[in-house]
Amino acid sequence: MKKIAIVLLFMITTCSVKELQAQWYLGGNLDFGVESRFSDYKTLNLVFSPDFGYSFNSQWSLGGAFLFQYKYTKFPTSLIYITPEISSEYVYGIAPYFRYGFFNREKLKLFIDGLIYVNRHLYSDSSSDIMRGAWSFCVGARIGAEYRFTDHFKMDVKLSAVAFRYNTQKTYSIGLHLNDLSLGMGFYYVF
Repeated sequence: MKKIAIVLLFMITTCSVKELQAQWYLGGNLDFGVESRFSDYKTLNLVFSPDFGYSFNSQWSLGGAFLFQYKYTKFPTSLIYITPEISSEYVYGIAPYFRYGFFNREKLKLFIDGLIYVNRHLYSDSSSDIMRGAWSFCVGARIGAEYRFTDHFKMDVKLSAVAFRYNTQKTYSIGLHLNDLSLGMGFYYVF
């Protein structure tokens, strides 16, 4: 009887330790998008964000990303402009987040991220070589899916954020942002 109790206790302890196994991960996202509004203008959006984090267990993670973004907008020729107006935007920032996995099945995990962005924007246009700047802040949430290929390699896909955004140029927005950074894919190495 003692042997059975010891074996059961060992199995319960092993399962609990495996569930609470913490892991570091390192990787990044590459986002690409093209936006067009009623043929008025077209925007090319390219984002690279190296990402790192720590998984406390199968449900909770804490991480952060560095953001590098390039946005190129070409406005059409109109009565005001003889040549098309071109605008470039460079964005650098940090984005800490916490992640909750609400659905786990073998290699697939669905999650929701609570996130905060702090970004520095630098703007230029074809009429001037001077770079103007602004800061922006974002607090929100986004959903995503993670697929684990092996114990050390995983991929995730994240959808746009439901967020509150504020820019120091006195603009703000609240809502579902599907036109910028709407789909991001990341690859990660798990330590």
